[in-house]
Amino acid sequence: MQEAKDAVDWYADRGYIQIKTYSSMDPSWVKELASHIHKRGLRLSGHIPAYMSAEQAVEAGFDEIQHINMLFLNFLGGDTIDTRKRLRFTLIGDKAKDLDLNSKEVQDFVEMLAEKNIEVDLTVSTFNSLLLSRDKQTDPEYVSIAEHLPPLFQRSLKTATMKIESPEQDASYKAAADAMLKMTKLLHDKGVPIIPGTDFFTGFTLMRELELYRKAGIPALDVIRIGSLDSARVVGVDDKTGSISTGKYADLVLIDGDPIKDMADLRKASLVIKGNKLYQPEKIYDVMGVKPFVKSVEL
Repeated sequence: MQEAKDAVDWYADRGYIQIKTYSSMDPSWVKELASHIHKRGLRLSGHIPAYMSAEQAVEAGFDEIQHINMLFLNFLGGDTIDTRKRLRFTLIGDKAKDLDLNSKEVQDFVEMLAEKNIEVDLTVSTFNSLLLSRDKQTDPEYVSIAEHLPPLFQRSLKTATMKIESPEQDASYKAAADAMLKMTKLLHDKGVPIIPGTDFFTGFTLMRELELYRKAGIPALDVIRIGSLDSARVVGVDDKTGSISTGKYADLVLIDGDPIKDMADLRKASLVIKGNKLYQPEKIYDVMGVKPFVKSVEL
């Protein structure tokens, strides 16, 4: 424990704002370590430790939960399963569809998250990839943009992580993906702060994550705010960025489209302004081997 506290002190002394833990942490450590983290002015986030429920972790001091599966596991496994193992994925595929989101226990849990202002870093897109990808087929999360990506990367999108062995399992995993969208909408409706995490390749997964929030039924303006000002607030920089306001950084992205009508238009960046520097996405994509989505603004 002292070694863990010393590590927290090291990060606190260097200006870090958050400690992220993994499922391998001993559940009995959480309360004491969370107290020390908070005393040093940091937040505690992470995977729910093995043999601990999400509700127990929040009561012990978690400020943020990573990954939407951890919310489902609160009910499907509680403190009885080892979340370091593949079961944290397969249990979702097998049973998430059966969880009644209107039940009192689920409603009470979500309301508790809202009351305590617990942020949830959902990574819905990554779990969609886990649940919906099939071997030799392009990951449905990226099928709409695959032709823009380098050939080698396109091939990597045709390798599934999960092994589907029957039509019944296939249907169950697809239903689990739908259940995650319904949970996403429930969290938003109840006022739980949502953070658009990715856990996959930078940029494109973030945009897909926001698309899924819109697909879940969250209003478009709320989705834009979640991806900008709300995210800035979580990391403590909303006084500097996250919205267009006097005194904030002049960091802007020009979109050749309307994300309010179609969230997929977020990919159509035609100019990036960062302070006094201008960047043309088309030229950056060319260097990366990515086919641009729109022409950049001429400078």
